[in-house]
Amino acid sequence: MTTAAGTRTLALSTDGEGHWRDGDGRALPHLDGCLDIDIWPTPFTNTFPIRREPFAIGERRIFRMAWVSAPALAVRPMQQAYTRLAEHASRYESLDSSGFSAEVSVDADGFVVDDPGLFARVPSA
Repeated sequence: MTTAAGTRTLALSTDGEGHWRDGDGRALPHLDGCLDIDIWPTPFTNTFPIRREPFAIGERRIFRMAWVSAPALAVRPMQQAYTRLAEHASRYESLDSSGFSAEVSVDADGFVVDDPGLFARVPSA
């Protein structure tokens, strides 16, 4: 990430089983159990839990995410919930003290096309 203060990077890797390492290969045990990453402010990473396993309309699931905040590039575990509202809509809830929630629209492949106030995919010409 490049800001007025300079360029900063964050390197993470996972084994897909909920174990994470930093760019130097050191274990990050505070992220144990996080299967997916959520990078704020991009909606792209909301696709991972939505597509992980199909869930029925009305079903709510809780996920432990490796949450990365920008521009700080700080990473911490975060509990999040997703509720499938309709074929192409889910409610995202941050289960931290912020109480943030949003209804996101997805395409047929589960990719976010609208996250009100944050992101809207522009149709191709």
